[in-house]
Amino acid sequence: MFWLHFRELLPRHLKRVIFSTNQIKELDGFSVKERQQIVAEAMTKLTVPQKLVLNLIKLALLIPPFIYLARQDWGTLALTLAISLLGYLVVMKPIAFKFCSKAIIAKSKAFKNN
Repeated sequence: MFWLHFRELLPRHLKRVIFSTNQIKELDGFSVKERQQIVAEAMTKLTVPQKLVLNLIKLALLIPPFIYLARQDWGTLALTLAISLLGYLVVMKPIAFKFCSKAIIAKSKAFKNN
């Protein structure tokens, strides 16, 4: 419910960003399990450069928490974990959905035919 109200506050160009499988029109009518299966199959169809970009983003998000874990700076560790989680949800997921959008369309059509 919160997400629906929050989405109305976003500028127009950010409303086109896909944060969840619920926002992908091609996956309307599928259950959550089916949507996850389609997205997982579509992720396997990513090209090597796309996988590299996604892995570099993950690496950039995971390095700061591990630095503060090694330093045993617990307050900053909690902050960087929260920022990393937010970064994953706001940056990583939309980019991954954008990269595999063509494969999602193809997989959803194939899933409907079966």
